[in-house]
Amino acid sequence: MKQYLRVALFFNLLFAKLSVAMLSLSEGSSVG
Repeated sequence: MKQYLRVALFFNLLFAKLSVAMLSLSEGSSVG
């Protein structure tokens, strides 16, 4: 169970970073 939680947390962090990167990328493209 702990391993599953660790994996879920890792994917949650990865998704958050990915969404932030996409957001900044879209903002940069719209501004540029």
